[in-house]
Amino acid sequence: MQRDRDTRKQEIVNVREPQAAVTIHRSIDEVFEYLADGANDPAWMPWVTKCALTGYGGGAGATYLQSLETSPLHRRTLQYRVLNFHRPVLLSREATSLPGSPVGRFRLSAIGVNRTAVALTLDIRHGRLGEHELSAAERWTSQLVASLPQLKANLEARTG
Repeated sequence: MQRDRDTRKQEIVNVREPQAAVTIHRSIDEVFEYLADGANDPAWMPWVTKCALTGYGGGAGATYLQSLETSPLHRRTLQYRVLNFHRPVLLSREATSLPGSPVGRFRLSAIGVNRTAVALTLDIRHGRLGEHELSAAERWTSQLVASLPQLKANLEARTG
């Protein structure tokens, strides 16, 4: 089992934490596995057309490259790495290709046999970011928040 690991070296300053939460009618293990597999990103993130594993096979340290279409981020690709991987309660993604390397943390908790609460917190390191750079990080965090209902819909529509 992979231990929770945070590999960031930069200090987080002036953290902003927009939060969102959703309850999904699936087991905590199923929700965690779905979130942890970047290949699922295009199914619940409407701006992502493809997501490929680019480094390390899984868990903390794995890196992914997303291909973006009509992205509110005004870019064609986005790279992120898995920062925390603590099955089945915490999964964090750091958008390493964005200024400030914003971090989205998915905290999961079981609310019964087949119900899982997913809380999303977001950190933006913006101590030295200009307005334009900060805007890109804030757009990414806003898109993650806006995608939570699609995450819920996709998982609940799955059979089996």
